[in-house]
Amino acid sequence: MSLVVTVCFRFFSLLIVLSISFLFTIVSSSVYLAMLFSFCTYFIGNSIETIVKILVKGDFVQASTTHIVMMKGIAWLFPNLSAFDIKANLAYGLPLDWMYLMWTGLYGCAYTLIMILLTLLVFTRKDIC
Repeated sequence: MSLVVTVCFRFFSLLIVLSISFLFTIVSSSVYLAMLFSFCTYFIGNSIETIVKILVKGDFVQASTTHIVMMKGIAWLFPNLSAFDIKANLAYGLPLDWMYLMWTGLYGCAYTLIMILLTLLVFTRKDIC
C-alpha cells in the first residue's frame, strides 16, 4: 500500500510541475525560457522548505527577520514539492499519517487546478496569429 501511495504522490508532484510548465510555455515567447523557468521552479519547490527551516532554526546562518519573511513569502508562491516526497517512509517502513496524506493530496490537486485555470485564462486572452 505504501508503494502505491508513494507513486501517487510522485505523480502529484509531476502534475504540478507539468501544469507550471504549461503556464510558462503559454506566457513566454521562447521554448528555452519556458524550460528554464520550469526547471528553476522544480528546483526551488524541492529545496525551499529546507532553506526556510535552516533560516528559522538559525544554527548555521543568522538571518534577519526580513530575509525570513521574504523566504516564507517565496515558499507560499512556489509549490512545496518536497511535501510530496514520502519515499523515506517507504524505504524505512515508517507509518503514513493519513491526515498528512489527505491534506497534501488536496494541496496538490488545488495547486494543479489553479495553475491550469491560470493557463487557460492567459491562453484565452493570447493572440495566436
